[in-house]
This record gives sequence, structure tokens and C-alpha cells, in this order.
Amino acid sequence: MIFLGIEAEKEEQLREGNKKMNLQKGAQSYPRIFRAIQRHGIGVIAGLIYGWDSDTVESIENRTRFALRCGADSFQTSILTPLPGTQLFEKIKSENRLLYTDFPNDWQRYDYFEPTIRHPLMDSDTLQQAVLKSKQKIFSLPVIWHKAIMTLFRTRKLITTMMLTLNYGFYRNIFLKGSEKVGSPKRNS
Repeated sequence: MIFLGIEAEKEEQLREGNKKMNLQKGAQSYPRIFRAIQRHGIGVIAGLIYGWDSDTVESIENRTRFALRCGADSFQTSILTPLPGTQLFEKIKSENRLLYTDFPNDWQRYDYFEPTIRHPLMDSDTLQQAVLKSKQKIFSLPVIWHKAIMTLFRTRKLITTMMLTLNYGFYRNIFLKGSEKVGSPKRNS
């Protein structure tokens, strides 16, 4: 298996993330690159990020549709999270957009599962619900089984298919459970 952080399918989000190689190759090249890797018996795990400043509910839905058609064998998903020491953290902090600022107590919230940034186009609950809906599609059992069949077809390797399907199942447990947190403490204003 190989993990590739495709992050998003639109140039706007790739520019926000400073994903120079992705921009240089272009999101339209992802399927071709994935097929080249899969021909060598290697499965592809694609990393997706939701919650870019330019994201809307519609763009999140579009990213999910793109992901399911791009030819990746499995997915890892996250909500854009500014980690300390990064340019993103400093930018968001300087814009007073951090939702949680009681450190070190709030570091536990910076887990890629919940919004930690005040989003410019939607409230945190709307973002969280849009991402959860997308994850429910990406990590649905029919999608996982379909991807397993396609992985076997593309890689021609039973061991790759088994490992990737088990990995996808583990991701399902992690990402769906992490997205469904209940009883979150009140955010800082």
C-alpha cells in the first residue's frame, strides 16, 4: 500500500494547502497515477481534507463524489486542523479564528475529527454534518466491498486486496466513530 495525500480535487483548495506537486500534476492526473501504481500490485490510499476556507457543503459533496470515482482503493479523511508550529496555525491564530484556545486542555480537540477553525462560509455544525455525511458514503460497507473487488481487478494481487480491505475497514471504524463525537464542550467565542 501507498498513501498519497490528494487532499482535494480543485485547484482552489490545493492552493490553500500549498500543495505544489498536486497543482503541478493536476487532479485530473490522479486516476492515471493510481493506475500506474496499481499495475505494480500496490494499492492506493488517498488522503482527503475537508474544511478548506473555500469549502461549501456542495464542494464537500463534490469532493466525495470525485474521491469515489478517482480510482483510489481506500481513503483517509480529515477536517483541516491547524497544528502548532505550522504556518496554518499562525495564520488562523492571527485571524482570531481558533475555536479552542484553552491550551494545553484543548489540544485533545485538535484530532482531525472536528472543526477547530471558525470557517468563513459555514458554521461548525454545518461543516461537521457535511463531513459526516461524506464519511458515511466513503466508508459505507457497499463502497468498501466494491473497492475491494476493484483493487483485486487493478492490482491482480489477493494479498494487496486483503490488506487494503482490512485497512479500509479499520479506517471505517476510526473515522466514523471519531466524527460522531457527542457531548462536546462549548467552543470559545
